[in-house]
Amino acid sequence: MNRKIIGIKTITTMITLSIMIIVTNCSSMKVQSKSPFLGIYTINISENEIQEGNPSGSSSNLAGTWEFNLYENGVYLMTLDGQHVAEGKCIFTDNQVFFTDERGKLACDCAGIYKWSVDGKSLKLEKIEDQCNKRNFILTHHPWINKFEF
Repeated sequence: MNRKIIGIKTITTMITLSIMIIVTNCSSMKVQSKSPFLGIYTINISENEIQEGNPSGSSSNLAGTWEFNLYENGVYLMTLDGQHVAEGKCIFTDNQVFFTDERGKLACDCAGIYKWSVDGKSLKLEKIEDQCNKRNFILTHHPWINKFEF
């Protein structure tokens, strides 16, 4: 992709996230400039779990060891068995996070909104709104376990 297309996609993403915050009545919530749970989180998903969950719209094998890297600048990076599969931007509020994928072979073309909670080293995400079934399946199937804090 050339820089002009990436720049347009980033601007579109930020406008979409801003609208989502307004539409979901987040105006009364405090928007946080950085993740309240920075670090690297991990989960394992088996082939049986994929077959049972059957995330429609996904032709890719989603089984394996996932890492979810959340950085201070609002960027996230996801890997599957050590291979980069998606990255994007996120905006946090008191109890919600808004994701938009920007690149990667498993990147989604729509934004997603999730409720988040942290219990010790465990990060749990619950879907509020997301049309991307594979992202929803991966983010919500298991609580994410923090293996490294930044």
